[in-house]
Amino acid sequence: MHSLGVNAYRFSISWARILPKGRFGKVNPKGIEFYNKIIDNLLLKGIEPFVALYHQDMPQILEESYGGWLNHLIQEDFLYLATICFNEFGDRVKHWITLNEPNHVAEFTYLRGELPPARCSPPFGNCSAGNSDVEPLVAMHNMLMAHAKVADMYHRHFKTTQGGLIGIIAFAFMYEPLRYEEVDREAVNRALAFNIAWMLDPLVYGKYPAEMHECLGLELPRFSNSDKELIRGSLDFIGINHYSTLYVKDCIYSACSMGGDRPVRGFLSTITERDGVPIGKPTAMPRFFVVPRGMKKIIEYLKQRYDNMPIFVTENGYSPKIQHDEHVEDLLQDVDRIKFHKAYLAALASAIRGVRMHSRCSRKSLRLLFLDCRPWPSLIFSSTGVILDLFFWTVAVPQSHFQLYKSDFGSSQKQQPTQCNYYILPHAKKKKKKKKSNVIITCKLCGRDNS
Repeated sequence: MHSLGVNAYRFSISWARILPKGRFGKVNPKGIEFYNKIIDNLLLKGIEPFVALYHQDMPQILEESYGGWLNHLIQEDFLYLATICFNEFGDRVKHWITLNEPNHVAEFTYLRGELPPARCSPPFGNCSAGNSDVEPLVAMHNMLMAHAKVADMYHRHFKTTQGGLIGIIAFAFMYEPLRYEEVDREAVNRALAFNIAWMLDPLVYGKYPAEMHECLGLELPRFSNSDKELIRGSLDFIGINHYSTLYVKDCIYSACSMGGDRPVRGFLSTITERDGVPIGKPTAMPRFFVVPRGMKKIIEYLKQRYDNMPIFVTENGYSPKIQHDEHVEDLLQDVDRIKFHKAYLAALASAIRGVRMHSRCSRKSLRLLFLDCRPWPSLIFSSTGVILDLFFWTVAVPQSHFQLYKSDFGSSQKQQPTQCNYYILPHAKKKKKKKKSNVIITCKLCGRDNS
């Protein structure tokens, strides 16, 4: 990474590696040693660590003992983990992320039941246990309160001496109306509320969005007065993982299937095409289409709704559809990935210019862009990519490759950079000579200052 000029690296701590038994057992010294080595070696090479405390895994004993995120007891367990990490690593880590994509966890773990512990109910899925209409709301509530307690503890006991910042990451689609009708435009507002504002409104304003109250009524968990005081203003920055945009259809006045007509979904349905035409160029990921305008729109939405709070774009990337008969030389040209990053970076630059023109303190508002360069596990063994991987996923993602390097699993061949590296890095070298920018484009495998 150092040889490529990487200046920041985001990684996640495995809760079970630090506390295999949660509060019921001892701290694992080998886990502490493991992350100390990562942090120290990053800093030795001038690479700033961005560290997430939770990325969809926890000690199994917490799930078995009291139900994980469905029980308020997990808030104290998470606070215990955070305290250990701040004490052990906080002298060197200046950017902390409490939870990666709690909205994604709530949906895919407790509504769809596709991730462990796989809880759901019809029509969203066929699980052995769960209630898709209620449990996502409970799990999200506990995750938000866990964040609030950790942020409060950090600000009171660690920030003065360690000088760091603490935030959270939302998985953030952008949305557009399927039909040119007012009901679908209103459905877009609900989609943003049920996906993004669901987790960010409480952390900024101390309450759930009005759209959710209107749809869910008493099913929506309540914050006590003391909870509101704790949770309001508990963010130093917002992180978003943005890849694509979807169409939205209203399900209040229109017939919908697959749970779109349920309050927990906001009475809406998300769709990838209009009149048989996809919203953008398809990728290897079923719901990810190339829609650069969505990047500009999501930044503008966040800046307006959250009064110019600092934003880190913590994930963005492209996975092309890989054909079995495609030659390695063609893969290394990486033309589509270059087009993707050109288009998304242009949209991001346009959003920044717009924010600077219309918002106060705007030059410091958008801080960092992480490009997603990971290879996802594949059902079909292929010769593309291994630097970083996500082995914890239970469902392999076929033929999806976000990385910028080609590696041959069957030999000791040196990793080969794709042409996307040669698109990104020259821009970085030009900018490095100039005054440091407020916006840094950083990749897990490549990147330098670039506005």
